[in-house]
Amino acid sequence: MSYSNSYQKGDSFSLRGEESRGSRIAGFLFVGLGKRVIALEKTTGREVWEWTCPRQFGQNVTMLIEDRQIFVSANGYLFCLDARNGRQMWENPLKGRGVGIASLATTAASNDAHALQAKRMVQAQQGNA
Repeated sequence: MSYSNSYQKGDSFSLRGEESRGSRIAGFLFVGLGKRVIALEKTTGREVWEWTCPRQFGQNVTMLIEDRQIFVSANGYLFCLDARNGRQMWENPLKGRGVGIASLATTAASNDAHALQAKRMVQAQQGNA
């Protein structure tokens, strides 16, 4: 898959040939360090964007990437970032829930895995018929 190198740090990034629902940000590697999330080009290592946690912060961020969203947990706060440009879409302080390293999960990845498994089973059955 090819992509454009004509963006500047902070610009929205899009892939040529990106699927219509925009679910794949295939050209990025996302790194969580300290109070930051950084998007790098996978092929060159060049920084595309950086987000810094706006709240009082501890040591680590936990990330979950789904479609065009990055969910970031940091010291008791939950944030949602646009994976294409690092813009913060929302935050939730999760008041009274505590702090520490969070576990993040959604059903989308599970649904994709089940769909792939079902497709393989159908293909296998068709091959044996």
